Amino acid sequence: MTQYLLQTQDLELAYGAFHAVNGVNLKVEAGTIHTIIGPNGAGKTSLFHCLTGERQATAGAILFNGKNIIKKPAHGRVGLGMARSFQLTSLFQNLSVRENLRLAAQGRDGLAALNFWRHVDSRREHLEMADQVLERLQLTARADTLAGELSHGQQRVLEVGMSICSRPKLLMLDEPTSGMGIDDIPIMTQLISDLGRDHTVLLIEHNMSIVMSISQRITVMSHGQILVEGTPQFVRADERVRSAYLGEAA
Repeated sequence: MTQYLLQTQDLELAYGAFHAVNGVNLKVEAGTIHTIIGPNGAGKTSLFHCLTGERQATAGAILFNGKNIIKKPAHGRVGLGMARSFQLTSLFQNLSVRENLRLAAQGRDGLAALNFWRHVDSRREHLEMADQVLERLQLTARADTLAGELSHGQQRVLEVGMSICSRPKLLMLDEPTSGMGIDDIPIMTQLISDLGRDHTVLLIEHNMSIVMSISQRITVMSHGQILVEGTPQFVRADERVRSAYLGEAA
């Protein structure tokens, strides 16, 4: 078994002559927190779209657990153990926090989740998962609150919680702290750090203090390609990164 849970080989996503992803060779080691950074338009979200199957890559390979999944549809990749949260929250606003988590746990069953004649133990299992995640998110006191009544920061935390209800091997987080207030960011940072002990985490993040504090490995993208990749210390020492992305003098 390879040490890399996820790899891409010469991955491309082209729209005519424009390459949003241009020959990316990414290696995500199992059991690590791996962060992708870069300016707007660098290709970070396009890369995520390719990995999750929301966009069909136009060339290359995507290896997950050593198997090429480039042809698999998005739902097939979820079934293999990939989960993703988005830049914009996608919650059931009129359902309680617990119900959002229960439905996320139920969704792990795929088409079997639509079988209304399933044994009551299945529902109990989903509720138990929801309660476990509630505790982990520190949202137990808000379990019966409608998701739409949570603060923006709490909604972001809930969405990450919904992602882990499927017990994914790979958790992909697209700018998890986007729009969060200063008081909520430490909660999300601690949550991601905690999740990194149980999952492989791949995230896009703009907050460099978070990136440098929780990442084992960082990939810097520019113009659809990998510019630099390495440990936080290695990346911070690179003059191009310091000048362009970290706002430091070279």
